[in-house]
Parts: sequence; C-alpha cells; structure tokens
Amino acid sequence: MARSGRSASAHIPELSKGRGRRRLLFLTGLSLALSASTLARVEVSGLLFQPVVVPAVLLLVATGGRCVSRIPRRINGTLIAFVLVFSAVTLVAGFSFGELAKIALFWLLIVGFAGNIDDAEDARAAALGFALSMGLVSLHALALGQSDEKGINPFAGVSNDNGFSVYALPALLLAGHYLLDKDTPQRQRIIFTACAGAILVATFSTPNRSGFVGVIAVVLLLVARGRSARDVVALTVLGMVMYWGFMTFGDTSALDFELHGDEKKQSDFDSRRELLQGAVEVGMEQPLAGVGPQNVPEALGSHFAGSDQVVKGRLEPHNVIGYVAAGGGFSLFLISVALALALWRRPAEWVALGPPAEDEKSARGLLRIVLLLFIIRGMFTHEVLTTPSFPIAIGIALGLNIACRPRPARTAEPHALGAAEPERAPIRRSPAFGRLTHPRGLVAYDPWARPGDPVG
Repeated sequence: MARSGRSASAHIPELSKGRGRRRLLFLTGLSLALSASTLARVEVSGLLFQPVVVPAVLLLVATGGRCVSRIPRRINGTLIAFVLVFSAVTLVAGFSFGELAKIALFWLLIVGFAGNIDDAEDARAAALGFALSMGLVSLHALALGQSDEKGINPFAGVSNDNGFSVYALPALLLAGHYLLDKDTPQRQRIIFTACAGAILVATFSTPNRSGFVGVIAVVLLLVARGRSARDVVALTVLGMVMYWGFMTFGDTSALDFELHGDEKKQSDFDSRRELLQGAVEVGMEQPLAGVGPQNVPEALGSHFAGSDQVVKGRLEPHNVIGYVAAGGGFSLFLISVALALALWRRPAEWVALGPPAEDEKSARGLLRIVLLLFIIRGMFTHEVLTTPSFPIAIGIALGLNIACRPRPARTAEPHALGAAEPERAPIRRSPAFGRLTHPRGLVAYDPWARPGDPVG
C-alpha cells in the first residue's frame, strides 16, 4: 500500500519570507574573507579563531533552531552521529579543545546554511558572498605581490602555502556553477565571473600543486554535469581568457618552481601513498577508536621514525581518509562513509513522493560534485574537514536541495464510507450581469448569466 504524502515526507517547517535572512546568508559567506587576516584570527586556547563563527551562530538563532529540523532525517541523523563519534574518540584519547571546536564548526556551518535556505535566491546569495570573499582575498594577495621566491600566499601569517586552495576551491566551484546557471541575474553573473577569474589567477600564483589539481577537477566536474555544448564552449573560452590573465598579471614563479623544481618533488606522490598506507596501519593498531584525531601527527611521526619528512617527531597525514582512519579507527571511518552516502543519495521521504523535478536534479548534481571535490582535495590534506570552506559549500548545496524538494499534493480528506455529503451553502445570483453572490458576501463571475435570470 502506498504511503500518503504526509507519512512519506517528514514535515519541514517553513521559514518566514523577507530579505533579512538572505542578507545574513550573504554576509556569513562574505565573512570568510576575514579568515585570511591576522588581525581577525585571534588565538583562543591555542586555536586561531574563525570569524565566520559569529554570523554562523546568528544563522542558527535566526530560525529559532528550526534550521536543524529542516535537514532530511537520514542526513540529520548521520551528521549528528558523525559529530558525536568524532567527539567521543577525541575525548577517549585525551581532551583537545581544538579538535572539538573544529568539528562543532563543521556541524554549525552545514546546518546553519542548509537550514536557512528556503529558495534558490537564498542559495545564490550565500554562494555570492562566499565567492566574493575568496575573490577579495585573491585580489588583495595579487596586489601585494610575491611573498617569497616560490610565489604568493594569500593566507600568509595564518596558514602555509597549501592553505589557500582549501578555502578557494569550493568557492570557485560554486562561482562556476552559478555563472553557468541560466537563472543567474546578469549582474550577479558578472560578479561570479570576476571572482572565479581572481581565484584562478591567485591559485596558479601559489606554490601548491594540489591546488592546480583542484582547479582542473573543478573544471572537469562542471563540464561533466551534463552541461550543454554552449557551456563547454563558454568554459573553454573562459579558460583561455583566465590563462592569458594569469600569464599577464599573475605570478608565474610559483608555476615555474613546481614544474621545474628539484627531483625530490617527483617522488612526492609516492610519499603520499606511503603516508596513507601508514595512517591506515596506525588506525589498525587500535581498530575501534583509533589514536584520537589530535594524536595522529605524533603517531605517524613514530611510525615513520627516521624519515626526513618527520619534523620534531610529527608528521601530518596530508589525507582526510588517513586522518579519519588513524584518528578514529573503524567507528569514525564507517560513520564517515554513512554520512557521505546520506548526502549523495536522495532522501527516502522524497523518493516516496515521486521522481525529482529538473530543479531538484540540478541541485542534487551540485551537491554531488561538491562531495567529489571534497574527496579529491582531501587526497592531499585532512584540512578539508577542519576548515570552514567545504562545510559552507556542502551547506549551500544541501540547502538548495531542501529548497527544491518535492511537496506532497494537498488533497481533501475523504469522507467516511456512507457518510452524507456536507450541505453546501446556496448561491444567489445578483441582478448585475454575470455576478454570483455567496451568502457570506463573496462574489463570483458567471459568463452565461443574463440580467433577469432567476436566482438559485
């Protein structure tokens, strides 16, 4: 027996209309630009404060907590389970404020953005603020010029050379999505294009090969999304223009260094593969709960003792899968896979309402390429999980899916078998031509009525 719309789809509370929430979404995305400022990143218990926390909390407060109940059941449950398991394995290995704060921010940003997006305009406003934040950071770094012999570092003083692409690639993906979207207003399309151009030039001006790989992945993901031939041509032309802009205005020393560096760099990918294998082996030593996320660098340093990559007994995992496997063992790894599958699949309560519409298919496609970019960039760093950029992108894409969700059809409640039809109020025809008057004062138009026709 088919389930009714009400039982098949969990009720998602509606949000109040107005521009206030949309502006807050835009400003929250824009506030990520402050993460590149040493003045805004004050140190709290050994952890650099993320300014985006303040507007993100306001997003949670703006809906009175209803944003949590707007998340589909399976996604909401696995997301909460992931945070709880991550917190548990962290506490078992010893208290770490930094790891707990980062995973709390991961949850806050996904739920805050996804739960506050009520339509496509909300999602586009959030993406515009996010893209603009990274566009401004890119322009500022390019204006300052080369920071060392390798190239520029837009996050100098806050992060190493690899940090910028972790922040910028999700913004580049969203900017590319909306500049190709036919429903994007022209002015916003121009802003998205300018931001994408600035991010591209800045990324190729940094000494970060994983960032180069990420840019290529973004282009391929956008092209592979079933885009039309017009979009493929537009991407090709845009790439040529951006390449010309990079060679004219960008810092090519970083690209020269990466392409013609010493021979040691040629074996870097082999080292990363060995590092991933070592991280899995560390996790297998304590298969249930791992060594704790905060202890992964020390555990890897001990595992690879004697290697020239170990610095002061520490070795970063440089891979999100290795970080999860070593830090949380089977428990954290399995719940991570469950969360990824929950985000990838269409919610069961929506499946019960029928096939997806075109706008939902597009939104689902955006969420999936964000997840693929998370995995691709995560092959080079575990910071995709602990920095705000990817949770923001996931939250925006998930929120767009919620806005495009199918609604159950509104049908009148059937009468009980054998029950009498409720008595209808009589309708009187007024003397005026073609006007029907309801006893309660409502007036309707009857095109076949003539003056003088009997009433009733």
